[in-house]
This record gives sequence, structure tokens and C-alpha cells, in this order.
Amino acid sequence: MHRFEGTDREAEPFEFGDEIAPGVTAIEIGGIAPDDTALHIAHGDGTVAFADGLIRMGGVLGFVPDNLMGDHAAEEKRAIRESLRGLLERDFETLLFAHGDPLPKGGHAALRDFLQKPVGEPDFGHTA
Repeated sequence: MHRFEGTDREAEPFEFGDEIAPGVTAIEIGGIAPDDTALHIAHGDGTVAFADGLIRMGGVLGFVPDNLMGDHAAEEKRAIRESLRGLLERDFETLLFAHGDPLPKGGHAALRDFLQKPVGEPDFGHTA
């Protein structure tokens, strides 16, 4: 909210779990930043829109490079993974990313498969 102070732009704060528009719920994504949020959109087959917690480049799901996660990248990835597991309880087929290519179908399965990958494997390795 502080980014909009002193500007003519209006912003309305929200809490994680709030329905910020009809059928659109703000979901907390741990790690990277305390305000990292995904939006679950419960329309049609369902969609999840990610901010920075997950990216998709070249058809592959993964995390941003370690140097963008700070000094504790492994811990950040674990926190993100835990948050992402909670998303699997929701209905969705589409994944949208602030950084990367959309996945219009099969998003739920792709996220599940990504999260089943052992933590020590390279981040980019699940083609979706």
C-alpha cells in the first residue's frame, strides 16, 4: 500500500483468504516475500495466477534463480513448496504466471507432479 501513497492511484488492501472479487481468492505463498500471493479464480475449470512463487519458462515449471531468492534459497523453496501443496486442495486446470508462459490445461496435474519431485533435484525439470 505504501507504493501508492502520494499518488492519484487508489488501492484497497486485502488479507490472505479474502475473496477480492467474485470467485477470486487471495492465497498466501510463503517464501520470497511476505506479500507473495497467488489468486485462485473459481470460474470455468478454475485458474491459479502466480506472482513470484512459481514460474514457467520453456514449458518447464520451476522457481526463480537462487540469486533472486536471497541468502537462504533452499529455505525459501521449502516454504513455497508447502504453500503450493495447499493449492492442490482447490479445483483448477489453468496456471498463469507473472514470469513465464501460461499453462491453459493440465495445471493441477503439472503442479502436483512438480511438488512430487524430490527437493534436491534441479528446479527446472518438470515439463508442463
